Amino acid sequence: MGVFKKWYRQRGKPEGVFGRIAAGAMNRSSAKLSDWGIAHLGDISPRVIADLGCGGGRNAKVLLEKYPDAKLLGLDHSETAVRVANMVNKTAVLEKRCRILQGDVRAIPFRDGIADLVTAFDTVCFWKEPEKGLKEAGRILNSGGIFLIASSNDGIPNQDGILSGEETAGLKKEELCALLKEAGFSDIGVDHDSERHMLCIICRR
Repeated sequence: MGVFKKWYRQRGKPEGVFGRIAAGAMNRSSAKLSDWGIAHLGDISPRVIADLGCGGGRNAKVLLEKYPDAKLLGLDHSETAVRVANMVNKTAVLEKRCRILQGDVRAIPFRDGIADLVTAFDTVCFWKEPEKGLKEAGRILNSGGIFLIASSNDGIPNQDGILSGEETAGLKKEELCALLKEAGFSDIGVDHDSERHMLCIICRR
């Protein structure tokens, strides 16, 4: 397996020593995309945030700082990523403002309607069955709540014919919007930075 494939496999599910390094690297490399996505949220005051595919926990920390009155539930299917995320958010975890669990987005271990804001940063493209994960995101979101998706993989090959994320689903904005509608979301807004292959979608339940 080539280095490129190994890296993207670790991006999808960090494991072991290399996985801890990958989780830390992703915290740094995804910052520009994540901050771009968060900037789309505008003036909101969520009480509970659920960050799906939270990876190394950098975005959870940013959200907790942005919304100091909120609590955050994080979920990732990588045990390694969960450990890193808990260390990154150690203070918030000790203050009981943050709880990060290992789990599958196809069966999210949070109760119905618990969150005012659900986020998914650079993760939907790795979901094996995105339609199930999106429905679960809708289930845990309360009525009128906001779902934010930010992705560095817009499903469109670059000038060299390569997708920005080998071995990922690479869903185009039209495909994602169709799946979101099927999952019961509405008021779907899309910002597509085609030059950087970045996609931000905000919708409501």
